[in-house]
Amino acid sequence: MKLTADVLDQWVFDHCHRRSGKIDGIALEIIPGSPPRIAYVEIGSDVLARRLSKRLERFLSRHGAKSTQIPWSKVESVDIAVTLDMDVTETPAYDVEMWLREHLIEKIPGNAHQKHQEESD
Repeated sequence: MKLTADVLDQWVFDHCHRRSGKIDGIALEIIPGSPPRIAYVEIGSDVLARRLSKRLERFLSRHGAKSTQIPWSKVESVDIAVTLDMDVTETPAYDVEMWLREHLIEKIPGNAHQKHQEESD
């Protein structure tokens, strides 16, 4: 498996097929005399910001951005997306996803979420 190609920036779904952001970071555990192993993956805007700019990471951290660390043992499969053997609604990453959907995505004219909302009214 190629971590940067197969895991990093992939969509994350839980065992109920709910989406909860993308993999923004990968943490390795290094034990002398053993090959490195994946300890956990991270989801969060501050983690993505860390990849782009330390300054941006500090800004987001000061404004409450927090990452979610998901143990690699909870990763069920890696394919087109990363599937977790857990309920993402119990993680801060899902809260952020819902906030973004409610406050940003749904306000974009013509998006699928807005159409679905109008049809159900």
